[in-house]
Amino acid sequence: MPLLIHHNPKPLDRAKEHLRTGGWSYRRAAASCGVSYQYFSDVLNGWRVSRPLEAKILALPECPAALRSVRATRRMTAIE
Repeated sequence: MPLLIHHNPKPLDRAKEHLRTGGWSYRRAAASCGVSYQYFSDVLNGWRVSRPLEAKILALPECPAALRSVRATRRMTAIE
């Protein structure tokens, strides 16, 4: 039997791009916003709606270099 999904997810592309360019991982950004990783991921992928969390994500400054992963640092240098 196929899985029926009664929800049309709308990912938050602007928030995802802000995290990517700022060097944030979902785990570190979720902790910084005070929510669980699962909830954070669900909101970003459109399975849950949270305008306050979206506002917190867009208000995040660039991730401090000490917290940034090597992968995020490489990604950021590739963008510039």
